[in-house]
Amino acid sequence: MCIRDSIRVNENPYSLIEDVEGIGFKTADKIAAAMGIEHSSTQRLRAGLRYMLLNARQEGHTYMPEAPLINLSSQMLGVDEDTVGYELSQMRFEGSLVGAIADGEEAVYLPALYYMEKECAKRLLALSACEQTLSLDIRETLLRLEQELEIELAPKQREAVAAALSEGVMVITGGPGTGKTYTLVLRTLYLILTEKAKPSEIVLTSFTEKSAFELRDRIGLFSKKLGERLNLHELTTGTIHSICDKFNNKFIKETPLKKNYTVLDDLTSPLFINEHFAEIIEPFHDGEKYFGRWKGKWDTIGRIKNFFDKITEELIDPEQLIKSKDGFLSQLGESYIAYRDLLFENNRIDFSFQQRIFYDLLQKEDTREKIATTIKYMLIDEYQDTNYIQEQIALTLVKPHNNLTVVGDEDQACQKASQSRFPALRSDGSGIHGEADRSDNALVLWVHHGVKNFDERLSARFP
Repeated sequence: MCIRDSIRVNENPYSLIEDVEGIGFKTADKIAAAMGIEHSSTQRLRAGLRYMLLNARQEGHTYMPEAPLINLSSQMLGVDEDTVGYELSQMRFEGSLVGAIADGEEAVYLPALYYMEKECAKRLLALSACEQTLSLDIRETLLRLEQELEIELAPKQREAVAAALSEGVMVITGGPGTGKTYTLVLRTLYLILTEKAKPSEIVLTSFTEKSAFELRDRIGLFSKKLGERLNLHELTTGTIHSICDKFNNKFIKETPLKKNYTVLDDLTSPLFINEHFAEIIEPFHDGEKYFGRWKGKWDTIGRIKNFFDKITEELIDPEQLIKSKDGFLSQLGESYIAYRDLLFENNRIDFSFQQRIFYDLLQKEDTREKIATTIKYMLIDEYQDTNYIQEQIALTLVKPHNNLTVVGDEDQACQKASQSRFPALRSDGSGIHGEADRSDNALVLWVHHGVKNFDERLSARFP
């Protein structure tokens, strides 16, 4: 622990809850008591309220209703509810917590989660502005598919599939085993069988190559049961990285790369940095530490590579880092540019630049039109695992029709979103959702189809 961290702990021992994994409120409270912090002090009460919201976040909730928050905090703190309620009102007034109306009741948010949820709702509202078309009796078609495929969906699964068969944006969330991927398979099969899209006009992507090809194989299995012969080899399947690689190669002349470039993986990327250590890292050694932080060579390589990936994936301009008054950020920007330039000089890229180059291609209007016009539908599995640049790539590819279907685990998304400055998938950001019933193998739905007064409900939730 550095001197700065020690000072922080001395000032607020409850900071250990968020700074040190494994330390909860009870442990921090004992330390605080030993330091003389009073039982009913403002510092303790505020730490308790924040701890309750942090716990809720870990369980997949972005907020807590005000009444239960006060009640549970009062029990944990051993302080009466009026005192806890007053402190909560002060925190809301100061902005360290955010109050809003959610599902007709007073709700309390951690600020970061509130603004993430708000931004997510705005994005979904923008996507949902597309034209809605529905030419078939979806429910009858779905019942026929169930009969011919010899499958039986739970009521909530049937509702999810029916909604997914419409046009536009569709977000499906739920925990493991709730049928999210199953719905994605049926969605893809429906699009092909009803000739809404050819296999070549559909992009089906997941977090791993294995899972993406398993999706394609399941579609093939179902099509055989229906007696249909589909050209599934024309489906664009794979990870977002592999899809980026496909288009980078196709438009290679518009990139800083040459043919037959090499993609560095998690093993070879550090080796490349080590090979060019003198240019990338050595200039930032003060005689004792690299970048004023790390001593070991390989430790520095590993840590700086994580920063490089973040810069690329979060679309951060390294020139702005160089201009920073923070010495570390300024050195980081210079080191990143050296790394980037050496990659291109040697006709190599890492996984992050694989995406960035494709993103840059999409910023060119002519190239974007050539790519996007070949894609009618995009379907993404395990959406909670996407990063910011991947999200931007997906949203660009589906313009202007916005035919995007994504599935993911809302609990994992909440935990991941809390660690990022960008919003991830949430199931509860717009007030438009069904309820997850794990015992019924159900899905949480978040969809714009047939929803009335969307703007009113959005503005009511996020004034």
